Amino acid sequence: MVEDGNSYNDKIDVVKLEFGDDAFASAGYTNGGFTITLPESVDSRYLQSINEGGNDIEGVTITNENVKAAMPSSGAYNR
Repeated sequence: MVEDGNSYNDKIDVVKLEFGDDAFASAGYTNGGFTITLPESVDSRYLQSINEGGNDIEGVTITNENVKAAMPSSGAYNR
């Protein structure tokens, strides 16, 4: 649930996880919240090295430099 989620009911219809203009998962916003079901896999074009751009994470040691992750942005929209 979203904190004070019901106050957004008239402002938000859908929440999306996106890579640029491509939405790879979305959900309707109802009753002050949403539930997004993630796909089992993400297209390889969206994957990047976990260290790309110097994303060092304090206290984390990466032992496999080949690991890739998907890092989508999120957005809330009123159609």
